Amino acid sequence: MDYVGSVGIAGGVVSMWDPSVFEAEESQKDVNFLLIRGRLKGSGEKINVMNVYAPQSSASKAILWSKIEGLVNAHQGMWLIMGDFNVVRVPEERRNSVFKAGQARVFNEFIHNSGLIEYGMKDRQFTCSRDNGRKLMGRRMCFLPKSSNLFVAG
Repeated sequence: MDYVGSVGIAGGVVSMWDPSVFEAEESQKDVNFLLIRGRLKGSGEKINVMNVYAPQSSASKAILWSKIEGLVNAHQGMWLIMGDFNVVRVPEERRNSVFKAGQARVFNEFIHNSGLIEYGMKDRQFTCSRDNGRKLMGRRMCFLPKSSNLFVAG
């Protein structure tokens, strides 16, 4: 287990894993993510697991996407990036709140430039709703690199 503590009222992230399946070799912490690099036991394949809690501001998100893209391009192995990105990719994913086209464009460019694909995690189980006078919907997302066969059923 490893974690990044909360800052003010903003989140913090915790990552846990089964040591009989995954052997952690090193971690990298940032205020908005926790990256655990290691190997899958049995295969020895390198895997990078990143847990993200993205900031609210557009400028801060763009900086975060750039950092993550740099890490994805710098480290070999499979990538699993998951968490709360505080952004949606298309207007249909946003309900009862404002879709921010600029944020979506920058986020979609980051996904494309990093060679990631979205793992389909939708519906109530993977969304956030808050009732403070209005309902907001935002998805928790999970991305894998295009070359990954980690979760392919055979």
